[in-house]
Amino acid sequence: MSKFTGVAILLLLSFSTKAQKGNEIAGKAYNLYRFFEKQHYKPVVWNDSSSSRFFSAIMEDADEWKLVFTKEDVKKLEVFRYNIDDEITKKGHVFIDAFGRIYRERLRTADSTMELVLTQKADLAKSEQIIFPFADYAADKKELFNRNLAYYKWRVLGNLADTLVKLKEKYKPAPGTVPPEVTALAAAELQSLKKAFDFNKLKARDAAAFDKAVGELYLRHISRLYDPHSDYMNFADKQQFESQVSATEYSAGIIYDKNSSAEWEIVRLVPGGPAWRSGELHEKDIIVSVKNGNTKDIQTRDLSEEQVDELIDGNAEERVTLTVKSTAGTQKTVNIVKEKLSSDADIVSSFVLEGNKKIGYIQLPGFYSNLDGESTGASCAEDVAKEIIKLKKDNVDGMILDLRNNGGGSMQEALELAGIFINEGILGMIKDNKGKVMNLRDPNRGTIYDGKLMILVNGASASASELTSAVLQDYNRALIVGGNTYGKGSAQIVLPLDTADNVNPQTKGEDFVKVTMRKFYRVNGTTVQWRGVVPDIVIPDIYQQEDIKERNEPQALLPDSIAKRTYNSLLPAPVADLAAASAARVTQNRYFTKINNFLTWSATKKQPRTIPLKWDQYATYYQTRNVALKDMEAADENVATAFKPGNNSIDKERAGFLSQQGKDINAYRVSTLQKDLFLNEAYQVMLDWINQTK
Repeated sequence: MSKFTGVAILLLLSFSTKAQKGNEIAGKAYNLYRFFEKQHYKPVVWNDSSSSRFFSAIMEDADEWKLVFTKEDVKKLEVFRYNIDDEITKKGHVFIDAFGRIYRERLRTADSTMELVLTQKADLAKSEQIIFPFADYAADKKELFNRNLAYYKWRVLGNLADTLVKLKEKYKPAPGTVPPEVTALAAAELQSLKKAFDFNKLKARDAAAFDKAVGELYLRHISRLYDPHSDYMNFADKQQFESQVSATEYSAGIIYDKNSSAEWEIVRLVPGGPAWRSGELHEKDIIVSVKNGNTKDIQTRDLSEEQVDELIDGNAEERVTLTVKSTAGTQKTVNIVKEKLSSDADIVSSFVLEGNKKIGYIQLPGFYSNLDGESTGASCAEDVAKEIIKLKKDNVDGMILDLRNNGGGSMQEALELAGIFINEGILGMIKDNKGKVMNLRDPNRGTIYDGKLMILVNGASASASELTSAVLQDYNRALIVGGNTYGKGSAQIVLPLDTADNVNPQTKGEDFVKVTMRKFYRVNGTTVQWRGVVPDIVIPDIYQQEDIKERNEPQALLPDSIAKRTYNSLLPAPVADLAAASAARVTQNRYFTKINNFLTWSATKKQPRTIPLKWDQYATYYQTRNVALKDMEAADENVATAFKPGNNSIDKERAGFLSQQGKDINAYRVSTLQKDLFLNEAYQVMLDWINQTK
């Protein structure tokens, strides 16, 4: 056989393999399209407009900060902008082939750039600047290279400032100089960045892994074009999630994964686990560092999954301290005591806030449901009802149910929870993808508590927690206090991607889809979708930023209305008077002033800004720009609250039988309530309400 013939055969085999992979992704994309046509609440019409939106979304996801593609790359891909709909609906794969090829080439270029950066010392004395975010893609490879150099220098400076400026509150950089400690730390930071960058670099080097990642990126963006909560999942993702949830070893109860920035991000808190009960950790928080027992604080960005697992989880009962950064941008430290996660029993607890009046307090950080929305065995409503019975024995004058940061769960749990406060009636409606509307009725007649009830919410209260809040607000059964909620009024279910014309029968059952099939409506005919629940009494909270709400999602389902139902609401509370009194206190409260200043600052985060890349100039810039953030993170240790929190009388009797670990957990939760200035304002609103209705 001639050399030419041998080469030809190799090329043919290579082409055949790539074509086979392209056909496989195209087949899955077509099946996904057909699946959503049948199952989604409001199927997308695939045309030039939806094709263009898909193109913009996948390009932004692949290169959000315009550090990967050049203008020439984008020009080559732009020819597909209005044709992707035809590829998806006709099993084509020319776009995804071209996208994957160019994307891999550019990631390799970024890899080479990073390697070069690491061979040099960061020149922190050189006067440079960067305007970020970049307005457009780099004109050519040279500009892209220089842009990456500047960007990584900024990353080094940012990490240095986090270390030095935050540790030394009165840090004053000497003009024109770079202290030796800064130079030494800069070298270490470059190595840290390399380890973080390896997470993405490996995807570009491993052809099979890269092809799989690009294919799944393509499928996920097809799903997300329908709405932000629909998604594609492979079997491994679903299996790993379920195995983590069912763990029974000593654990903090945190499920985490690396995000696209190579940061360890919390993706779920196990219901009833220590982290869940703390109420201070939330999905999408970034784990910045971990301190386990008496060990030193360890930054997580350099750690492997095994190393993070070893620090956070294990088989020993010991304290773990996490430093996390929230989606709002604030950073805090949370202490967790690991426990054996074997049961959902006793995962809700109640406290008594004693001051001028005795107020019961119940915190519910999340509902008990798994990925498929199925119950984990315990009942949210039953557990809350048990705590209410305890509080009633203490003759409380009112109750507060805290749903702040509650990301939701199953609709059934939300209805059952609302139902224990409402005698009977229609609680809301759901509409399916066929347009059929079904009434949601109170599953149980009667109530367990008829006194004054307040629901606390914020911008991170979503889904099922919004359903519960909306029902109680519509019936005038509870006073809703806090911030406007997230705005998710849809329901999802996870189903296998399984159609009659599956391109590869051997892969049957390996692909899953989380699909939005229904939308929830309030009994008055409106929906919380996109709008959220507007509280009766507004208290500022850090989760009121527009860019972290449902309505900021380009593909979010829009709000609409259906015919309202007949229902018997109670007489409304004196909302106007209570709101005016609260607003007067909030205006004079330094804590809420800090929150409002932070919200103003955070609105500028994504606006183009000129950033100096010389150490002394950057340190000054960092201190000036982060005044609001630093002020927000500063503890208000000396601010007095109007109440003293403690256990209910039944739990006090049981306290003597608690282990030392249990006593530590309880003491920590009580101390957290004592420092909660948001809760303090809610308590005072409750006092006003009680006093106005004597």
